[in-house]
Amino acid sequence: MKKILALFTIALISIWSGGCEKSLTTVSEPEYNIAAMPDVTGDLYLFNPKGKRIRMIASGIVSQPTWSPVSAELAYAVQTDLVSNRWDLYITDVNSVKKLLLANDDGFKYRPRFSPDGSKIAYFNTNKTDSRRDLYVVNTDGSNKEILLTEAEDEHCAHVDWTHIKNHLLIYKRARNDTTGIGQLYLLNVLDKSQTFLVDISTQSLKTIDGRRWLYYHRDAGNNALAILDLEDSSKRIIFDNGRYGLSGYSWHPDGHTIVFGRADSLSNRRQVYQIDSDGENLTCLVSREDQNCSQPLFFPDGQRILYKSHFVPYYQRDYYILDLATGEISNLTAETILGDATLAISRVRL
Repeated sequence: MKKILALFTIALISIWSGGCEKSLTTVSEPEYNIAAMPDVTGDLYLFNPKGKRIRMIASGIVSQPTWSPVSAELAYAVQTDLVSNRWDLYITDVNSVKKLLLANDDGFKYRPRFSPDGSKIAYFNTNKTDSRRDLYVVNTDGSNKEILLTEAEDEHCAHVDWTHIKNHLLIYKRARNDTTGIGQLYLLNVLDKSQTFLVDISTQSLKTIDGRRWLYYHRDAGNNALAILDLEDSSKRIIFDNGRYGLSGYSWHPDGHTIVFGRADSLSNRRQVYQIDSDGENLTCLVSREDQNCSQPLFFPDGQRILYKSHFVPYYQRDYYILDLATGEISNLTAETILGDATLAISRVRL
């Protein structure tokens, strides 16, 4: 009888401990993952912030991956015909790996941009017959594709993104024969296709965190400055002037109060990563390496980490690093992976 009770007790302990082990099994927390398109292959991969390759998203020559602001969907273009330079536009849910073809007509499709609610994508397509660009909008399920505008013969459209005003896009235009570097920004209503002139501006690359304030490089007489355009009143103000030394990449903190950017200093001309408040105060150097050029910083959506590119001088091997702003710890994203001059995009939601 004692032997039976002992065996029964051992069995209960085994069942209990096994259940405990199962309940204590750790599940990895969702993370902001990174879409990376290495120039060495052209394929599109998904990485976690520790540099581990999760999966391939698309093969071939891929261009300009862009994340939805509200989901795990990623938009990108793939070259499908080298002779005619045809690129097709896709959207993939990286969780389910479900891929949807959005546009496969002739032409080079590029610069896809999700609307703030993730329901639409705006993109350019270069017309095959006369090389003029058409601006399209399409629902993310592939329905209701339409042309919003076509370039005039004497104009060049180079930027599009969504603003804080519902159903309105910000577009940049300049004359094709322009030699001044000055273009014009317009507000485009996607419902009635009307355009409203906003302001002259010296750049075609702008970034926003809220759709209202736009960060850009201001260039004037050889000088390089970081500036902010406010769409509420079309005002422009310079927050940092780097003189004749270059600037390389910039990114908003999610709270909209802080900006990181790469800059070349006046002594060594090495590019380092700096942080500055949006009012131009509190300039701080975050990353400075005597043997490296550091540039193209990107905030993670949690605002706690920065991803940046670096290459050793005089060598041109590129690596990508993540800086933890709280601890100052720097980890090498590409310690076991060769990305080359990759195009990187951090997911806007945890996956």
